[in-house]
Amino acid sequence: GGFDPIHSGHIKLIEEAGTYGDVVVLLNSDKWLKTKKGSEFLPFNERRTIMLALKKIIDVIEFDDSDKTCIEGIKKAIKIYNDKTIIFANGGDRNNETTPEFEFCNLNKIEMLWGVGGNNKSNSSSWILNNWNKKN
Repeated sequence: GGFDPIHSGHIKLIEEAGTYGDVVVLLNSDKWLKTKKGSEFLPFNERRTIMLALKKIIDVIEFDDSDKTCIEGIKKAIKIYNDKTIIFANGGDRNNETTPEFEFCNLNKIEMLWGVGGNNKSNSSSWILNNWNKKN
């Protein structure tokens, strides 16, 4: 994810993901955020530092997301953690139709979790930034 900025929905996702094992974050690039939102709010290194400070997260992986997926990040996680079971956790607003990594995970026998942190999107970085922009 982009985690830009991190919010309570992200915290719920990370906390619940941590009940399944160690949490490794695949952190999207600034370029990905610019394509998605027009600009990043916090640069990659700042977001990485914040994520690594959270107690449930053991690693943050940078990857090539130019294909608008995190498949390269999943491949990196498989190489780094080759002796572990990889589970791909998704927040409440994601499903097999809105998750481009779905086919890759199925082909590679990677379990996918849905609704991690709650079945509804409780907050959004875009909502936060839109509200902030309206006030300024």
